[in-house]
Amino acid sequence: MTRWTWLLGGFILATNANAVAIKCPGKVTQVLDWPSNCDNLAFRLDSTGNKWWCAISNRSNSMVLTAFASGKEISPWINDALAQSCDSIENYHKPLYRYLNQ
Repeated sequence: MTRWTWLLGGFILATNANAVAIKCPGKVTQVLDWPSNCDNLAFRLDSTGNKWWCAISNRSNSMVLTAFASGKEISPWINDALAQSCDSIENYHKPLYRYLNQ
């Protein structure tokens, strides 16, 4: 039961994050493993130019690599309190969450 409570809580938080988040869809153009800047993989999207994003977990690493290998688009979401647009993120930005587009 505790597992379901955590899953439900995570879903509610993710749903509420949509109200204060900006979606930044794009194709993964580069992948980098640089542990001093990101705990997980770093990657670039064609939509955000030369800015690096940080994957946020091992599952996120898998999603980034899948998108890179298949040429599919991913959509990281950013907190709009930290960046006003996808172009204004800092290098090695950690998104709130991301999903893989079909």
